[in-house]
Amino acid sequence: MPRFTAAPDTIRICAGTCGRLTRSSKKRISDYPGTISRYKYDMCNPCARQVDLINDARQEAARIKLLPPPPMEKRIPNPDAPAAHQVAS
Repeated sequence: MPRFTAAPDTIRICAGTCGRLTRSSKKRISDYPGTISRYKYDMCNPCARQVDLINDARQEAARIKLLPPPPMEKRIPNPDAPAAHQVAS
């Protein structure tokens, strides 16, 4: 008696935005005509690549936000300039 049952061969709709029919990447296209291979995240390769690019951009934006601000330039007082609190007579 088998300890487990194999998952049924199912054709799924791509979880991305394209809505194409996908099959397991281990199955041949001749067995499932009109389908494309699932890549990851239950998506086809183009949709998964698009999601990866969006995630990379979000991570880069978060990394930039976490960087400390650049140091302010230190102002060197000009000895020839009048002081701000003194009034020239």
